[in-house]
Amino acid sequence: MIYKKYGEVFKKLRLQHHLLLSDFERVGLSKSTLSYFENGKSMISLDKLDLALQEMHTTFRSYMLMINNDEEDYWLSQFKEIEKAYFSDNREKLQDIYMKNVKYDMEENQVIALSAKACYTKLSPDEINYIENKLKSYQVWHSYEMYILVNTLEEINP
Repeated sequence: MIYKKYGEVFKKLRLQHHLLLSDFERVGLSKSTLSYFENGKSMISLDKLDLALQEMHTTFRSYMLMINNDEEDYWLSQFKEIEKAYFSDNREKLQDIYMKNVKYDMEENQVIALSAKACYTKLSPDEINYIENKLKSYQVWHSYEMYILVNTLEEINP
């Protein structure tokens, strides 16, 4: 099953913390439900997973990193690279990030490219319009949207 890794990682965490399947009954997960999950035969609800992770003193973010082999989301790693290049005045790195992402026609890559570009040169009116429209369309903001805003703030009309 496609979600098998979720259960496998959970089981490794559970064993690392020396917890039994029955230890999760207090958060509403039966032994059989958890066993099916750990063996990749079923999924559990997000609220139950979150409660179970709390029992192991593990954040959901840490759990997701474990599932992704400790690799951050692409967008986050790119924005961190932009930040690092900007503060070290590494224009060449910013241009590399721009070139690497601009060739893909996905929103994530386009906003990363323009965020990098805005750190070393002026954006075109079309690029400014694109960023402004994207930012206006977001109803719920988190790190992704904030990185876009911070990196393009001097170029856009907020």
